[in-house]
Amino acid sequence: AIKFFERDGGYYIDTAVLVAKTPEMDSYNASVHRLMLVDRGFAVRIVPRHLFRIYEQNRLRGVETPIAIAIGVHPIVFMASSISPPYGVFEFSLAAALNGAKVPIVRTPKYGLPVVAGTSVVIEGRITLNLVDEGPFVDLLNLYDAVRKQPLIKVESIYLLKDTPLFHVLLPGGKEHKIFMGFPREALIWDSVRKVVPKVVKVRLTEGGGQWLHAVISVERNHEGDGKNAALAAFAGHPSLKHVVIVDSDIDPDNLGDVEWAIATRFQASRGLIVIKGSRGSTLDPSSEDGLTDKVAIIATYPLAQKSVFEKPKIPEG
Repeated sequence: AIKFFERDGGYYIDTAVLVAKTPEMDSYNASVHRLMLVDRGFAVRIVPRHLFRIYEQNRLRGVETPIAIAIGVHPIVFMASSISPPYGVFEFSLAAALNGAKVPIVRTPKYGLPVVAGTSVVIEGRITLNLVDEGPFVDLLNLYDAVRKQPLIKVESIYLLKDTPLFHVLLPGGKEHKIFMGFPREALIWDSVRKVVPKVVKVRLTEGGGQWLHAVISVERNHEGDGKNAALAAFAGHPSLKHVVIVDSDIDPDNLGDVEWAIATRFQASRGLIVIKGSRGSTLDPSSEDGLTDKVAIIATYPLAQKSVFEKPKIPEG
């Protein structure tokens, strides 16, 4: 475990893939979590997603949650575990789809939980019903996250790969951290927006927004108002999203100069600004109040009837 920054609450493993069985169905869940070393166990940060649902169902029955902790997994497995598919879809099946071949699975000795063969470190244990302080820890926005009461993991067994086990580390708030957190949300935004516009050209969660709070989306439109619908769909697809800019298909969201140009030449606040007050947002945003935030959409698109006025000049060939 590593202490990354001076105010970290303790020593951390920040690339742990936790595998748990879904209580009400014959499936499993794999998700990435940070673990803070506490005595001979870990405090685990669990946000209200699938593992939280599993933990809560067991907690309400007074039952602890058996888990396998995998560290040093194949990058495709780590990537798949960063995704949030529908509840009950096992993320290792996504890894197989991304890999183009089956992912070899072995079972842990005590609880029979599936882990990928070749994983460097596997820890078996239980998420107990005890809560301990977790944090501070630097998150996506390069700020210290709050200290919270989180579940305590009791460690029971540790298994190491015989041949040169690797310990995978992410720099909190660094580029790799943002990519693994952000790219699955780009897919969710894409899927939501494509239902309300003729075509989604590109979705990008920007680096300055931690690849979490800010998005730029380029779309093709058939009607006035498509841009506003796209913005509302983006907020629905990624509820943590705080600010979104909608641009036309000739604007590249990866070119922030291009995006600023679109705002400068195609945006008028009186008709293209949407402010949604008091909406549920990200608890990572320190300016929010208990997770409630004001969301803003900037519709930086040209009027369809005046496309030629806003056309980018091109240098002729030859």
